[in-house]
Amino acid sequence: MNEVVREWIDKAEGDYLTATREVGADPPNYDAACFHAQQCIEKLLKGLLILSAGAQIRSVRVASN
Repeated sequence: MNEVVREWIDKAEGDYLTATREVGADPPNYDAACFHAQQCIEKLLKGLLILSAGAQIRSVRVASN
């Protein structure tokens, strides 16, 4: 497996663990859980794109005025 793909999967796993921890918290923090679940899926999709198409994924930054 490509090293870059492995890095995306590792990052996704961290978000997954955070999401599950937040759901299990007392009280549950659903906002944080949803955010990290979305981040997990996004990172897995980036890894899949790189693996399947060799796509170059760049960070997107929003310029402030």
